[in-house]
Amino acid sequence: MQVYGLIDGNSFYCSCEAAFDPKLRGMPVVVLSNNDGCAIARSAVAKALGIKMGDPWHLIRSKREMQGVHWYSSNFALYGDVSRRVFQVLAERVPRAEPYSIDETFLDLSGLPGNLHDRCRQLRSDVLRITKIPTCLGYGPTKVVALYGVALSTLSDEHPWAFAHESRTHGLDQTNWDGAASPVTFRDKWRSYSSASWRASTTQGAIAGACPTRPASRP
Repeated sequence: MQVYGLIDGNSFYCSCEAAFDPKLRGMPVVVLSNNDGCAIARSAVAKALGIKMGDPWHLIRSKREMQGVHWYSSNFALYGDVSRRVFQVLAERVPRAEPYSIDETFLDLSGLPGNLHDRCRQLRSDVLRITKIPTCLGYGPTKVVALYGVALSTLSDEHPWAFAHESRTHGLDQTNWDGAASPVTFRDKWRSYSSASWRASTTQGAIAGACPTRPASRP
């Protein structure tokens, strides 16, 4: 059976900064766009403060609740180098790795020996140990399903630096679709669907349609 995985770096630019400055772990961290114009990456703690993607730095930096935030100018050379290191770790451990973006990689998990869930947890552990980048990982019979697993993994862990949290690896197959009915928005997770914001009730139909082993669910 074909099995696809998708591994995603958590708040990737912020995690890159924290990889070289461990005191940032568990802190509100924001990475700014070129010329420090607006927020383009936020750690989970920063998101909890209400900092939104695209917020102009000059408008929010003086707010009282922003006093403890660590702001960084973007360093794309660093982020690209870390991305290549993450990809190298993955490519050495799976039959095929396919870069999707700077912080996302599709994986061919077919035929891996042992328990698949444990192998996925080990992949995340290896990436963290070698590159210091925390990740979440989803897997399933199609790439869409793998994406859905990543979305569920992101929702299930409230602590941004809980590297070893078991729920950050989420596998889906035809036996556990219906138990994974948490609301999931695909607008920010899959660029192909950027024009649509789907809830799980409608998404399950699309996922099932991509998987020939399961009839499509009614929206």
